[in-house]
Amino acid sequence: KTGEWIASELVAVLESVGPETVVQLITDSDAACVKARQLVGDRYKWLTCAPCGAHCLDLCIEDVMKVPYAVGAADRVREVVRYFKGHSHLNDNLNKRARLRLVLPVETRFKSEYLMLARAVKLRKCMQ
Repeated sequence: KTGEWIASELVAVLESVGPETVVQLITDSDAACVKARQLVGDRYKWLTCAPCGAHCLDLCIEDVMKVPYAVGAADRVREVVRYFKGHSHLNDNLNKRARLRLVLPVETRFKSEYLMLARAVKLRKCMQ
């Protein structure tokens, strides 16, 4: 899909809802979407066109997770989380004490690596 095609689809939606009722257009940071935002923004001057903040944050987290230190830390946390999840008595005790569950990352879930690390930090004292 090209930026031109995406822009034409966005324009069609804007026209169907009434472009004057829309104040902001948000897309991901893909090159085609950047082009589409530019084209739509040129046509509708009042419209703020911006990249999705959550998508930008996800891209930043992906970049951080390429740093060897971060990868090593995440791997160690993942091992601890798997250990707790693999031992039901430990996992149950942790869930009762903290009322929070440990999280393992899922490839298709946005920011799940971050969620695993953040939750492990929150539960660090309970896991000792």
